Amino acid sequence: MDKHIILLLRSFVAISILLTTMPCSCSQEDSRFSVCSQSLYSCGSLTNISYPFWGQNRPSFCGSRGFELQCLHNRTTSIQVGSQNFTALGINETDLTMRMVRSDIAYDVCAYNISNTSLSGSHFSFLPTVQNLTILYNCSSEVSTVVNNSFTCGNIGANRSAIYGNETLLRQLTNLESCGVRVQVPVLKGIQLVEAEGGGVDALNKALDEGFDVEYSADSSDLCTGCRDSGGLCGSAMNDTSHFSCHCRDGTHASSCSAKKSMSFLFLYFLLE
Repeated sequence: MDKHIILLLRSFVAISILLTTMPCSCSQEDSRFSVCSQSLYSCGSLTNISYPFWGQNRPSFCGSRGFELQCLHNRTTSIQVGSQNFTALGINETDLTMRMVRSDIAYDVCAYNISNTSLSGSHFSFLPTVQNLTILYNCSSEVSTVVNNSFTCGNIGANRSAIYGNETLLRQLTNLESCGVRVQVPVLKGIQLVEAEGGGVDALNKALDEGFDVEYSADSSDLCTGCRDSGGLCGSAMNDTSHFSCHCRDGTHASSCSAKKSMSFLFLYFLLE
C-alpha cells in the first residue's frame, strides 16, 4: 500500500481514537451521569459529598446501600447505622473517614434504653484514635461520691447516680457491682485529659460532642476504582442501592464505561504499522 495512504489512514485512526475517548459535551449525555456529576450532597458544614453517599437532592442511584444522609433543618446531617442513629460532623473523602456522634446519648446522657455503640455488620469501623468510655448508671452513693466523674439522672431508676471513665480509672474503684446499667460509648482518646479537668456531666458531654472517628468502605470499592478509571461515576441501580452500577456518558454499565470503539480503532492502527 502506498506510504501516503497509510499515513492518511493512521492519522484518521489516531484522530478517531482521540475523539472517542474525549469527554462528550453533547446533549446526548446520559441523564444519570449528568445528575450524579452535578447533584452532590451539601448540608450545613458538609459540602459537595459524593459516592458512596446519597440523600437530599442526590438520588439513591448516585450512592450505595448504607450511606444515605439526611439533612436536618439545613444544618446537621444524620446517618443510620444498623439500629442506631448518628450525626455526621465531617467527612473526609480522600481518607475515607468520617467523624460522627451518637445522636441519642450525645444530646441526653440520661436517655432511656441506652445501649452500647455498635458498628458491626456495617460499612464503618472504628479508627485507632478511638477508645471506649464506660458509663455506669444506677450506682450506689458509696461509688459515685468518691470520683469527680459522676452525675445524677432524674429518670433512670430509683437509684439515679451515675459515673463514667475509662477502664483504667474504673479498675481503681470498688462496689461497681452496685451499678445496675453499664454502657460503652466511643470517644476520642483525649478523653483522659477531659477527666483530669474536673469531670462531671459537663466534661462527659464535651467528650461526646467531639464525636469519634471511623473509616468507611462500600461493598463495591474495587468496582468503583475501575469505573472511575474508565471515566465513569460510581453509583447503583435505579431501584436497588445494593447493586453497583457505573454511570457513563453513553449510559449505565455493570462495572466500567464501554471502550469497544476506541479498542477497535486501536487494533486497526496497529494493523497499519
